[in-house]
Amino acid sequence: MNAKLEKRRNEMIKLINANGHLTTSYLANYFKVTSETIRSDLKYLERIGYVEIVHGGATITSHVIDDVSDAKNKKHTRYAEKNLIADLALSLIPKNSFIYLDGGTTISLLAEKIVERNDLTIVTPSLLVVSAVLRQHEKNMLGDVADRGTTVLVSSHNLRELEDVCDHVGILNKGKVLLERSLSDLQDNTVKIQAAYAAAEEPALPPELEVLHRSAVGRVYTYIIRGKREDILHRMQALSPLLLEAIPLTLEEIFIYELGGADYAVREIIL
Repeated sequence: MNAKLEKRRNEMIKLINANGHLTTSYLANYFKVTSETIRSDLKYLERIGYVEIVHGGATITSHVIDDVSDAKNKKHTRYAEKNLIADLALSLIPKNSFIYLDGGTTISLLAEKIVERNDLTIVTPSLLVVSAVLRQHEKNMLGDVADRGTTVLVSSHNLRELEDVCDHVGILNKGKVLLERSLSDLQDNTVKIQAAYAAAEEPALPPELEVLHRSAVGRVYTYIIRGKREDILHRMQALSPLLLEAIPLTLEEIFIYELGGADYAVREIIL
């Protein structure tokens, strides 16, 4: 992981911890980067357990709050400490070394940093370490090229990784472009809603809402609705729900519901 990226993510944890919750737009303005860059950072921090993504931003996870509140210096979290350990370990590895890496989150952080060293031979039984090295190497190359103003075209069936590195996404099937849009547009135009009602039966939804999917667990209903978040929530409020919450969709989910029944084989790839 390059030093600039690491510094931003460490500072992001401290900011979110100090404020309890911060929006993506606030973080983008604070760090002078795009919203897509912030979303990528937050997804990484969520994967390793230090923030929880909520619609429009992120909150600090409860275990980090506990760790920080118990520490004398509240500027640090376990993520920061693990980064320091990884930095120290990397500095102690001699040039042209042959090293063995086991599993674990601290080791995976070290593995990402090792990408900066091209003089090492790594042996590992951990797929997490292999994935961390390869993924970070690819992201570093993409970031370096993109920073020079070059457009990078990435072809992959792994939508989770595309979501981390791409600003604009599309899907091809049998020589046809099924969907092509900026990532921010995709995420802004389809919303997952969870709702619960006082009545035993589900009320009829406003007819102007374009519902792509509906499911229920007990009396909690989940809807995938095409449209703007604020407009959808405003119209749903007319039903006087006991619970009404907008939840961010993953890129996989967006593609599934945007494509509908266009092609079952494509849906299988996405899933």
